Amino acid sequence: MKTILEALEFCKENKLYDKHIRIALGLNKAPESFKEVFNYLRLKNDN
Repeated sequence: MKTILEALEFCKENKLYDKHIRIALGLNKAPESFKEVFNYLRLKNDN
């Protein structure tokens, strides 16, 4: 499990994305509630 997380972190740092990596990182996740939308927008504005 640790190896998988390290590999995903490596891909994220080096911007190596494909369909499966994006899903594993949660980048394709659509918000399902207003609370999730609020948290997403808050995190997006902080960066």
